[in-house]
Amino acid sequence: MFINVMNIKTKITTVIATIITSASCFAQWNSNTSINNPISTEINHQQEPRIVSDGNGGAIITWIDFRNDTNNNIGDVYAQRIKADGTIAWTSNGVAVCNNAADQTEAFIVEDGQGGAIISWQDIRTGNRDIYAQRINSNGTALWTANGVAVVTKVSEQRSPKIISDGANGAIIAWEDSINGNSDIFIQRVLANGTLAWFSGGIPVCISAGTQMNVRLTTDGSNGAILTWQDKRNGNDYDIYSQRITSAGAASWTANGLAICNKVNT
Repeated sequence: MFINVMNIKTKITTVIATIITSASCFAQWNSNTSINNPISTEINHQQEPRIVSDGNGGAIITWIDFRNDTNNNIGDVYAQRIKADGTIAWTSNGVAVCNNAADQTEAFIVEDGQGGAIISWQDIRTGNRDIYAQRINSNGTALWTANGVAVVTKVSEQRSPKIISDGANGAIIAWEDSINGNSDIFIQRVLANGTLAWFSGGIPVCISAGTQMNVRLTTDGSNGAILTWQDKRNGNDYDIYSQRITSAGAASWTANGLAICNKVNT
């Protein structure tokens, strides 16, 4: 029986090369669970990390960073991309999403559908809490206005932003808004180029009496959003309400929201 030695050698070489290549793909991930892979080890605090996929087997992470304030009182927003093999893609210790002199907090992140991300946060650069956002591409470059596009900068307090994709490389952002005294729910869509799609100051989702808070939202599958929140319009205890906002910024359901659960007691 004739054995093709050269063919066997070729196959063995191919198998070995495949094993080496496969191992090297994950060689950068630290196997020590007490160490892991550092994203940022800058001075002072880095906290409140949020994470999304980069669409290519890795992830984009954002956080609040106090590297520019030795007292750990004034936070900035930073971000970093980690590739599928565990290597860092952007500047060591992260790129600045917003390092305005004022305090930035509550950063949330969503994929932009093109390997980058859109990040929103709470910002007091005007003297009270407002909402800003920035889009970063897969190379870590900011695509919108330096230190962020103003999503809403009304008087009083706008806080606790939550963000989802609009399905068209932009984002939809909802927040708690005290423009009318009590906390209400407002929403805004930011297009892929950083321009606001809807009414300046945002679209009111619910301006009913009492407090509305803890808003959450998800896509409606048609470039709009479905929201739900905790609602105290009955004056006694919290209920759960919901609303759908179309891609054009119009409410689809009952004004001020559809009651999901309004049973007695909290």
